[in-house]
Amino acid sequence: GAVAGLLDLVLSGQITSARRSVLGLLAPGLIGLAVAVVASRLLPVACRALFPRTRREGGVGGFLAVRHIARRPGGVRTTMVLATAFALASFAVAAWSVNRGNDRLIAGTTVGAPTVLTVSVPAGRDLGAVVDRVDPGGRQAVAVDRYTSLTSASAGVSVLGVQPQRFARVAYWNDSFAASSLPSLAAALAPPAPPPVTLAGDAVRVTVRVRSLVPAGAELAADVVVPAGTGLTPVTLGRLPARGTVTLTGQLTGCPCTLHDLTVNLTAGQAAASVTGDLAFTRLQVHRSTGWASPGGVFTDASRWRPDIADHPPDVVSAAASGLRWHFVTPGKQSPAIVVADRPAVLPAIVSAALTGGRRGTFTGIGLDGSPLPVRPVATAAAVPAAPASGIVVDRRYAELAAGGNLSQVTDQVWVAAGARQVIEAKLAAAHVRVVSAQDAGAVAAQLGRQGPGLASVLFLADAAAAAVLAVSGAILGLYLSARRRRYEYAALAASGVARRTIRRALLTEQLAVLGFGTVVGIAAGLAAAVVVLPNIPEFITEPVAPPLSYTPAAGQLAALLGVAAALLLAVAAAASAALIHGVRLSQLREAPA
Repeated sequence: GAVAGLLDLVLSGQITSARRSVLGLLAPGLIGLAVAVVASRLLPVACRALFPRTRREGGVGGFLAVRHIARRPGGVRTTMVLATAFALASFAVAAWSVNRGNDRLIAGTTVGAPTVLTVSVPAGRDLGAVVDRVDPGGRQAVAVDRYTSLTSASAGVSVLGVQPQRFARVAYWNDSFAASSLPSLAAALAPPAPPPVTLAGDAVRVTVRVRSLVPAGAELAADVVVPAGTGLTPVTLGRLPARGTVTLTGQLTGCPCTLHDLTVNLTAGQAAASVTGDLAFTRLQVHRSTGWASPGGVFTDASRWRPDIADHPPDVVSAAASGLRWHFVTPGKQSPAIVVADRPAVLPAIVSAALTGGRRGTFTGIGLDGSPLPVRPVATAAAVPAAPASGIVVDRRYAELAAGGNLSQVTDQVWVAAGARQVIEAKLAAAHVRVVSAQDAGAVAAQLGRQGPGLASVLFLADAAAAAVLAVSGAILGLYLSARRRRYEYAALAASGVARRTIRRALLTEQLAVLGFGTVVGIAAGLAAAVVVLPNIPEFITEPVAPPLSYTPAAGQLAALLGVAAALLLAVAAAASAALIHGVRLSQLREAPA
């Protein structure tokens, strides 16, 4: 029966509503019983093999113990009962442990953190700055921008813009998700980049020396990111001559804002097969209440600018003390642009393995604004927190810059570490950040545990308790049935001059060998059955796509099982030895007149 059950599970695969297998479900008990029957026959054989050795060494205690085990059927019966009972108990504990562990795994990965708060941030406030204030230590909360695509091509893909260091301390992560640890992966999400170019004023002007421009009269414009905006805001600066130096001015509204790029646009009525230019930017100034001021190092550091990656052929950007030189040749259907390099051109990302399809290298994901975003995976993870099979994790600040301030479809979230929910919620309320909804990983795990398969695993614990009672009862019953005859035998040994200490040692050695052998064999058989059977038994009503489930029982719960088994073993052995020694004393008194 055990072999048939194993074959049914291994060859037919997981049990489902469409494929039922009574024999497969009985496999753990059948395996335990089969192993118990075989192992109980091996114990006397092993003891007989020790006859010559115990004759030469080990003392009278060991000599008596192995012979009593080998010649009495009671030891075989006790071993069989113990092995069967502890096989059921260990399988039950392993199954319950695996189910509870997978409940926590799925819940933690699905939610993303111990607690996830969806919040509403007042206009003009940055959630990241708020979180930095409410949790200055960086260990209890992380601000997350979440965008989930609804378009057909990328439907269901979620982009998570996170604060990397905080994310590594708060987000749920399992070592099986990726080869590297989360802190090392999070550090790779935020490579150094030049600071943004901030325009704090009501006007901006740019001085340009035009070496050549075809066609002449194209307009120079700047795209800026305005706080609480819905995308890039264009600022028209003015027309560029064919040659010469010109200073162009544009008005700013809603600033301070961030400069995103400088663009050359053909004006109405202009048409050209290509736009060719060689420009040198020498000065950028912002008008404030005190007059015009120049942000430092804007046009003297080439690392602060890069060509638009869509330009082909690629532009050439270089810098000297005199300013920033830009040479471009662009098809007339495009507008040449140089972009402020305040973020990587290709964002590093932690990506769900299901999205990459096994591909390596850069690929096109989506940004917080829903537009295509080139990303470079620093790791393809088996699961990504909050979006197990469809997640892309990037640096929050870089992702917002790449989106050009268009965050209208982003959901603001605060992920909270275990035990910190009340504190963080109170501080967010004090900062006028309203909590719209909350999701708790512990509650989700409890809900999974109340599903049919989860409730079934709870019954395994009742099975384990019943098996433990069965094991102890069987051992005590076997000792009781053999006690009367054993007392007379040990009384005869005592009357022959064998020391009571030697008799006690022989009894204890015998009981420990019988009980220990049955317990160890049973636990090993139960764990082996768990390895084979558990992957083929459904744990959830709907099988999760990611992450892959774990079938390794928790070490702490297995240690508790072994501890209980050892305690029962020692208690029964000590009680049996004491009872038999007490019986030896009574027998001697009864035989004294004769």
